Amino acid sequence: MLEKELVIRQRITRLMISSRLHNPSLCRLFAPRMLVAAALAAMLLVAAALSGCSDSLWRGTAPDAGDKGGPGLAGKTRDPSAGGRGTAGTGEGPGATETSATETSATPPDETPPAKLLVFSASRALSHVTHLASKIGPRPEGRGGEERAAAYISSTLARYGYKPANQAVRLPVGRRSGNVVAVKKGASSAQLVLGAHYDSKAGSPGANDNASGVGALLELARVLKDADTQPTVVFVFFGAEEMIDSNPDHHHYGSRQYVEHLTSAQRANIAGMISVDMIGYGTSFQMRTMGKGPDSIRAMLHSFARRSGIRAERLRDLGRYGWSDHEPFELAGVPAVWVEWRDDPVYHTSRDTAGHISTARLRTTGLLLQKFVTSLSKKNVESLLTADR
Repeated sequence: MLEKELVIRQRITRLMISSRLHNPSLCRLFAPRMLVAAALAAMLLVAAALSGCSDSLWRGTAPDAGDKGGPGLAGKTRDPSAGGRGTAGTGEGPGATETSATETSATPPDETPPAKLLVFSASRALSHVTHLASKIGPRPEGRGGEERAAAYISSTLARYGYKPANQAVRLPVGRRSGNVVAVKKGASSAQLVLGAHYDSKAGSPGANDNASGVGALLELARVLKDADTQPTVVFVFFGAEEMIDSNPDHHHYGSRQYVEHLTSAQRANIAGMISVDMIGYGTSFQMRTMGKGPDSIRAMLHSFARRSGIRAERLRDLGRYGWSDHEPFELAGVPAVWVEWRDDPVYHTSRDTAGHISTARLRTTGLLLQKFVTSLSKKNVESLLTADR
């Protein structure tokens, strides 16, 4: 349609120019009508363009002219770097290897989105990142910044229509942290946990690590609130993920205590857990596990991403610890995966600011997760509940 309107507009313009050059009287007679026709053609052109842009946004192919680089949902990434990052402070060496796990044999999720579904907005997600990193600033465990961040998360969820619950988290240093939990009921009681930690290292605004994950989860909570989903979606914002001292075991307090409070039946009812951590900067999109638990959720998400045109690396955290909040879930036998973009040279520093964040990265990750969650079928959920358990 856009091409036809362009042809019409060009023909009208040429006719007006020709008339003015060869027959001034004729031009004065028909010029008003020609101008009206040209205006109508221009209006049709704009309307068609807007319609096309809206449609392409859902497909993830909308241009990101104002972004700091990076593909949309259908984009490609460069090869991953060999360097690494350990959230728990263990450091990721070049020994990280790609797993040999095969794709899940479960029926692929239906990739057709619901007709009236709200669409993930990267700009809304970025506004949350900016508030956490710029207005609140550093959010070390058990301190005022972390407490203010938890209050902001709770008030935002309440504004979206949720009833957030606060779960106290004990720390060995005499302070307290906490998890913020919100539930969106699905067609089944089986749960899909979406998690992101909201604390940061002392002295770091923590825009990418991990206000980016929090901003994406808050936006997903907004767009999924009234959406039809097969699993019940549980949004968990974890406190005290970062190492709190020199003890290499002192980390992931929020997610560890969340899992510890689950009964065996509750754990068995979790179809999968996705940790969203550091998704605002980098050239390589990665899906990571420890390789110590069921790989079904990662295999299904990776397959879905590939069919959506997203290149994602499947890697394994080597060593004793997992490097995000997927760790305690995986160790408890729950299918879990950590999604991130890497590498980020300024994480854990004072330069990890909101200006460092790419909205293209937020958009790619957010749209992928939204489409994945809403596309899960009853058969998909059942396969996740039974696979590798």
